[in-house]
Amino acid sequence: EDNDARSSNQPTTTEQQSASNHSSNSNDSNENTTTMSRVQMDELWEQYKGIEQRPCPSVSFEEVFLLRDNWNNNDNDENNNNCVIIDTRTPKEFAEAHVYGAHNIPLLNDYQRHVVGKTYHDQSKHDAIRIGWELFSPEIYDFLQCFEPYRNNNNKNTNTKIYIYCWRGGMRSRTVTNLLLLNGYTQVYQVQGGYKRYLNDIVWKGLERFATDGYQPQFIVLFGNTGTRKTQVLQELKKKKKQRQHKHKHKQLPVIDLEDLAGHMGSVYGGVVLQQQPKSQKQFSILLYHALDEYKDEPLVLIEGEAHKIGNVHLPQFVHSKINHDVRKILVKASLATRVTCISNDYLVSDDSIARLKTVTRDNISLQRNIGPTKLQQLQQWLDDGEFKTAIEWLLIEYYDQRYIYNKKSHNYVKTVCSDDLQQCCQDLIDYYHDEKQKIMLMTTNHNNDTHDDNSATTTTATTATTTTASTRSLDLNSTSSSSSTSATTTYWWKKQQWFIVLPAVAMTVAVVGVGAMTLLDHPDATNDDDDDDDGFTTSFFTS
Repeated sequence: EDNDARSSNQPTTTEQQSASNHSSNSNDSNENTTTMSRVQMDELWEQYKGIEQRPCPSVSFEEVFLLRDNWNNNDNDENNNNCVIIDTRTPKEFAEAHVYGAHNIPLLNDYQRHVVGKTYHDQSKHDAIRIGWELFSPEIYDFLQCFEPYRNNNNKNTNTKIYIYCWRGGMRSRTVTNLLLLNGYTQVYQVQGGYKRYLNDIVWKGLERFATDGYQPQFIVLFGNTGTRKTQVLQELKKKKKQRQHKHKHKQLPVIDLEDLAGHMGSVYGGVVLQQQPKSQKQFSILLYHALDEYKDEPLVLIEGEAHKIGNVHLPQFVHSKINHDVRKILVKASLATRVTCISNDYLVSDDSIARLKTVTRDNISLQRNIGPTKLQQLQQWLDDGEFKTAIEWLLIEYYDQRYIYNKKSHNYVKTVCSDDLQQCCQDLIDYYHDEKQKIMLMTTNHNNDTHDDNSATTTTATTATTTTASTRSLDLNSTSSSSSTSATTTYWWKKQQWFIVLPAVAMTVAVVGVGAMTLLDHPDATNDDDDDDDGFTTSFFTS
């Protein structure tokens, strides 16, 4: 599986040695491996042979997320573990990017997958499956043990559903799904399309939909100089409960921490403190999509004002534009002492972080270009001498503040808060959030009422017009009916009277013909030119 991604999984020395040991041991039919004999391996092969091709229950990612959202919205904490998503890809694949909320239980390590893929390419699919089984068999019991926390336990009254995916919904996820079903797990499902379909159809298309259709919530954006504790404010706000519950489902305030999603603190020294590994662009996009999707029905979302690039990842254009153009911009201020303390607590946490701080100062090209070689040398000297407070103050005043003033000079702020007192700052923002939310909901209610009134007026006008039209139509129908009735009566009268008119006319015609014939017999020369006028008239009449 996944031949086009195979080259990216190069082995580490430890993994290569481990896989080599498994391979060499499996080739000797007379020796036992460290965990099982060749005979046991062959027995397992016969027992599970073909499970990578065997049909198994499957679901789509849309169904998985719908089910998980329903459980997560349940206030009963006992139900929060009733849905688990397992990524069976290698640790390296998982580290690059993975499905939101997934756990990694790899079927093969990076080097084992490299060996299987090479065998598939150089030999055959059957040989690749065989060598993959030989590499996996000695670890099968440890692998199954990883799933024990998710096994349904009647004593705990749990009903955990396990969703298994790999890169594209192929042999790895199908193998694991069938393996678990054969070992007593009842609610195990393979996820159709795997990670590839998830990234393309859910994440990329979801972000594109937000960009095209417009993201409904309005941003409350926190701006402020470096060290004013904006990230700490957001983290505190995320812990706060909403004061009032309306139709929205979330208990916490809607907060999106972009720096946390990116794994980077968003400045020249943002990667110095490696509390978490910086995210890849794919993983950042995955986390950002789900954060946006979670709050898509909220009227307001709290977020920090960031540049278009955070570390090595880029914000989508519509998010960056919304940050800079939404009207609710709040300026967070703090004293220089508070800012220096904040930076010291964030960056001077260990000898390793101090060493990385010195390395970034020495090697960062942007810093060198902006402050010049002389000031850079002085900054390095302060760091080498341990004068960290002096170095931090100089960086804040001479470097960060100057750049911030230049970049944000066009912003108009609707409110200013001070983060020297963190709790008071948070409370001010919470009050502002609820006040603005009330205004939006009131405007929405008034708009709906106006729309309802307009619809009612339109309906009344339409009803009146319909009634008038119906009345006119009724008159037309009555007139038509009257005309039809008169016509029918006339036709009936004519049919009754026509014989009284026709019969006398026929009788008169016969009488005239008889008289004319007698006249011709009595006056044989009546056709001459000198005949009387009466005779000529009679002859002319009958001739015609």
